[in-house]
Amino acid sequence: MLEYFPYRLAPLASQAAQRRWIVSATADSYLVPEELLEDAQDAARYAGLPHIRGSLSAGLLPALERLAELAGRVDLGGKSNEALVERDPAWAAVREQTRVCLGVLGFDLSRWEAAEGLSEHP
Repeated sequence: MLEYFPYRLAPLASQAAQRRWIVSATADSYLVPEELLEDAQDAARYAGLPHIRGSLSAGLLPALERLAELAGRVDLGGKSNEALVERDPAWAAVREQTRVCLGVLGFDLSRWEAAEGLSEHP
């Protein structure tokens, strides 16, 4: 059950993933910014379910609620994918809060990025 969160949120936490699959997307390999924001909001809703809430790490639910709040503030209109990923402060805030959420879970984002071929770190 807790594995739901890291693999759903890792692409939103990783600028390397966003550079590869948003900025340099191909027809066969891409991420959609709107879907990443929906994933953040879905994760917060899921964490708030009564049968899930009790099994969460301390601090995860408030961190996810903050993530959902920030995700709701991102305006995707009129921005290029590169501008969104590289320069948009609201998007950067979402990315950072996603890292906070993954940190609460003890998820190693660098290891995930390496496993996805997104970094040179083993």
